[in-house]
Amino acid sequence: MSVRDDGKMRAGMLSFRVARAGALSLVVLSVMTACSSNSARRAAVKRTAAQQELEAAFLKAKSTSGRITGTVALDPRHRAPISGRWSGDLEHGRGALTAHFVVDGLAPVAVELRWLDGTLYTRRAIVSADSRTKARAISFLVRGAAEKPWLKLSTTNAYAAAFGQAFAPATLLTHLRNRAAAFTVERGERIAGRSVTHLTSQATLPVIGLWIPSSVDLWTDSTHRLVRVAVMAPNGGVSYDVSDYGTAVSVTAPAATDVATSNEPASPDLTEPYTIVKSGASNGVTWALETARTTDGRECWLWKATPGITQVISDRPDGARCIVPADLSGDVTDRVQFVVADNGAGPYSVLGVLLPSNATLLKLGLIGGKLQAIPVVSPVVWVGPTSPHPAYLGVQLADGSSLSCGAGAVSSPSDLVDLSADAVQRLVRSPWACVTSS
Repeated sequence: MSVRDDGKMRAGMLSFRVARAGALSLVVLSVMTACSSNSARRAAVKRTAAQQELEAAFLKAKSTSGRITGTVALDPRHRAPISGRWSGDLEHGRGALTAHFVVDGLAPVAVELRWLDGTLYTRRAIVSADSRTKARAISFLVRGAAEKPWLKLSTTNAYAAAFGQAFAPATLLTHLRNRAAAFTVERGERIAGRSVTHLTSQATLPVIGLWIPSSVDLWTDSTHRLVRVAVMAPNGGVSYDVSDYGTAVSVTAPAATDVATSNEPASPDLTEPYTIVKSGASNGVTWALETARTTDGRECWLWKATPGITQVISDRPDGARCIVPADLSGDVTDRVQFVVADNGAGPYSVLGVLLPSNATLLKLGLIGGKLQAIPVVSPVVWVGPTSPHPAYLGVQLADGSSLSCGAGAVSSPSDLVDLSADAVQRLVRSPWACVTSS
């Protein structure tokens, strides 16, 4: 049975919104119930089974190769094919794929992706200047006609890793096995005549590929090989089957003359000098947060301190983070904007956040699970030691709703505990995003 024909899949409308990097999904989540008298015991069994299955699948995927074939939803009735091949993970392996994506409601764009020797290459689609401005948040997929077609990024780059992991089975499993307790296990289903194990994420994940927030379903066969992947977000989806294990995978880098070594559009010119918005001294660090407008209408936020830090995301050679000002009529999760976030390599940790005007309470979560209340004064500036590093921000709003913001896959304080050293390193290098919470 192909992904296209699977009765468990449903098409949703793809609505690719710039500030949140879009939403794709085609999965109906399985709901597993248990008798109340045995709920605690069964939950423990599910966690153990999920951990074992994800670990076994990870080891299998990391040491082999194969093909992926599936679809991406373009609107409620139409899907576009996605196909590729892979060997190993993003950091040490190689792979290639082609797919179509919808950018902010514009016509679908064709994108080619290759990774090799720790480098990710994207062949960007040509779009108009106006469309390119709208798609600024995913400028690694689009370009102007005069720009070189390919963009080159290290697979350690936060954007590259978040995007590529959705299509590299070994890397996806590396990410998910650190969250094994958030998966349930169901056996007895069949795909193409084979008995499979179905793993279903029970919590939304802030970032998988381009889709925010997302849930993931995985299917593995009797030898723990991954045979199907489906990523769900509110308005669309991507899903694919994994096959032809052990196939030879040959990937070549694009010609150097066709490759841009940096994302030119992400280094905007300023229309004015930086001005100080906030300054102070915190935990032994004297600092200033400065801002300036750009020629394309963004705001660049520059962290100045001695010593300095390296941002998880920077958009200019001076290290500034440049953002599109929040749309006050848009989704509230887009109105929490992270303008300073260090990558864990400096002598201290720092977080700078712009808040919606109706924020009333903030809880900062540190890796390990400790929570602390911080003042609600926008922009928020928090400076602290390198460990434990901040990775979660809970935001309470005046209307009674709340937001859960986090680095990487963190969407609740419970995601901050029992992390491996590798998981901690990935978190501190990951971009932040927000989802609504109940």
